[in-house]
Amino acid sequence: THFINLHGELLTIENHALRNMSVVNLNRSGFTTLQVKVQVPMVTPSNKVTEIVDSIKTYITETEDWIHAEVLFTSHEHESGHLLLEIWCTVNHPAHEILPIFHAKSRLLMFIQAYMQASGIDYVKPLQPTRLHVADAIIDRLLARA
Repeated sequence: THFINLHGELLTIENHALRNMSVVNLNRSGFTTLQVKVQVPMVTPSNKVTEIVDSIKTYITETEDWIHAEVLFTSHEHESGHLLLEIWCTVNHPAHEILPIFHAKSRLLMFIQAYMQASGIDYVKPLQPTRLHVADAIIDRLLARA
């Protein structure tokens, strides 16, 4: 059996090998749902976080590339200083049209980047993530002696 992969290369796989494989015919498949992950800095004010989510939902509904999206915060990554925002979006292109799907994903990522820049949201990764609450009092005493 002959296949064309995502890179446009022709593959030949013998039928006896395919018997034990799961094969999906993208020409007969429905629409594809993509998972897009975005890191939002934890220092972002809560109103800006809400604005990011709302703007992504608005973008999805107003563009022809997308049918639907779920926008969810799925974790707090304390060591890297960000919230993980996952966008599960169903693309409005047939599954076998790979290039338009990735163009749509690229436009979504460019929109998110432009929105975050316009909102003044910067990626901040602490060089040494530490919290010094007790040390603040000691530093204040040392400065008072000087």
